[in-house]
Amino acid sequence: MAVVKVVMFMVESSFLGLSFALTRYALTIPAILIMGYIMEKLVSREDIIEEIQDKEIMYENEKEVLADLPNMNCGACGYKNCKLFAQGVIKGEVTIDDCVIRAKARKTA
Repeated sequence: MAVVKVVMFMVESSFLGLSFALTRYALTIPAILIMGYIMEKLVSREDIIEEIQDKEIMYENEKEVLADLPNMNCGACGYKNCKLFAQGVIKGEVTIDDCVIRAKARKTA
């Protein structure tokens, strides 16, 4: 609940007045709880798990994994090169997200 912080309350009350800060808190807290309740009723745990599983990429062979790797052979993942890393993904030793370079590229994108 990032909108309900003591520091924020102190700043709001000093700049905008105590009545504003108290009013905002009185309206914000129930609104957050109501939205949480509504979302709980609309979305089931099974839907969330199914969505996550649908997004997981399943690779059938080493070439498919290599196509998604930067192929820089940097060794930052702990493997000597990207080909060995791809074999590790197929064997289930690591996931494609363990590629350090790929993870950095995704963060900046």
